[in-house]
Amino acid sequence: MCGIVIVFAACVVTGFSLQPRDDAKTKKSIEQLQQRYFDLILQKKYSELDAILAPEYLGTYRGGIIDRAKESSDLRQFPLAEYKITDSRVVLLDKKTAINVFHVHVRVHVDGKDFFEDDNINCLWRKDGKMWRLVSQTAVKTEDPPKQN
Repeated sequence: MCGIVIVFAACVVTGFSLQPRDDAKTKKSIEQLQQRYFDLILQKKYSELDAILAPEYLGTYRGGIIDRAKESSDLRQFPLAEYKITDSRVVLLDKKTAINVFHVHVRVHVDGKDFFEDDNINCLWRKDGKMWRLVSQTAVKTEDPPKQN
């Protein structure tokens, strides 16, 4: 019994929850922020994108693991023409940590041609003060090779 009380007290003191939080408003905010992230890519608002990326950002892609500087550089070269996010699911681990898993269909425009790609994406978000920042992203292609239009 004493062990249970100690574990409970530790959870109260540290703010750690034994069960994931179910906060619909925060989950919706994360989904909207994810949409905004792709909107900023479309709008080529790179300084705002950079502000969203956490200093310790890591991305995992087919081509390897990249840091914040490489992600920032790659975003400036990504010819995104449109996107659609579906099947978004957000899990809140605590008040400052969220995971967003979703499917995205993108159209990119390269050399006058449209290419399409579908990915399943896993994003880890952390709240710094009042701002949510993207700490990590993993993308897994669901089709290989992408369709060409």
